[in-house]
Amino acid sequence: MAILAFPAMAGASGAQSAARVSTPAQISTQVRQTGTGALSTTQVKSLEGNPRALGGFVFQPPTMLEGPFITSHIRTETAMGAVRQRAVKPDVQIPGAPTSYDLRVGALQQRTSVGVALSPNLSLGLDGGVTSYGGMNSPSALQAGSGVAFDARPGIKVGLVNDQDDGIAVALRAYGMAAQVMGSRPAGIIEARAQRGVTQQAVNAVEAGRVEMSLVGGGVSLSAAKNIGRHAGVQVEIGGEGSRVTGGNAIQGRIDSQPRTLYAGTAASIDLSPIVPVGAMVEYRMDRSVVPVAASSKADVTAGDTGQSNMHRVSAGLYYTARSNLVLGVAGTYGLARGNMPSAPATPKPARIAGGRLTVGYYF
Repeated sequence: MAILAFPAMAGASGAQSAARVSTPAQISTQVRQTGTGALSTTQVKSLEGNPRALGGFVFQPPTMLEGPFITSHIRTETAMGAVRQRAVKPDVQIPGAPTSYDLRVGALQQRTSVGVALSPNLSLGLDGGVTSYGGMNSPSALQAGSGVAFDARPGIKVGLVNDQDDGIAVALRAYGMAAQVMGSRPAGIIEARAQRGVTQQAVNAVEAGRVEMSLVGGGVSLSAAKNIGRHAGVQVEIGGEGSRVTGGNAIQGRIDSQPRTLYAGTAASIDLSPIVPVGAMVEYRMDRSVVPVAASSKADVTAGDTGQSNMHRVSAGLYYTARSNLVLGVAGTYGLARGNMPSAPATPKPARIAGGRLTVGYYF
């Protein structure tokens, strides 16, 4: 269960591209000439050569998107959240139990992101995390169980444009994905007994209750940023990814699927420095996924079945902005997801996602 989601532009001459990339001295002059005389000498120097600055505005890294900036950094995030869906029909119907229940699954996640800028236009990155999840009420503990997930996303990002005069940055990113989920689901034991029509002793309870899922894949995205004066800016990203997912266990069968996802999002931010060292950012992201089944050994799912889902998320956060090379902030996220699993009817009610995170990072 997922609780949760890297040369110059063609047609432009090398001379033109070089002329449109400002030097640290030009940035300093531009900052002083655009009504920012209130900045101290230390603050102006902190903007010179800052890879996340455009026209004197330093962009915060989004929590749900990838920005276009080429950076060397280390960043860590601690997040807590929950998924809730009302009136869910149990996968296993227990005699005398309600025919529906409120699904509630909580999660705790720790993520780390590391980036290395090999040149002003090229960087390598690695983002990875550990997530633990578990049912938050008795029916959810039975049906969803609990477990832990590991994931990693290595990537490469190529800067296409970094124009300080117009305040525009554009980058192309390619990345890989790998994930592993391990857990236990008590309802799996009951399912195995019902399917086999045998006594509890004849069922391998450990294997029947085991939750396993592995994922490998990759994706590409195009991101851009534009400053709006020295106190505001906007970032956008569009992309797509594909993967192969294998899940299930030896007793109940396994499913091989090939999810494909298209996504797009935007993040708008402001910075009140030097009046107040506080910034704010609001984000929105939309994901559209199609999940065709490639192979299945489960009785209720066959090759060719297709599932789908739509997810919409918004996030809002506050950041400390006194030091441009430091990222320190808190953000809250809320989302809605609706879809269906392969060979199952559409979800009658959307799943609601809510959570918060603390972000700490340093940019070299």
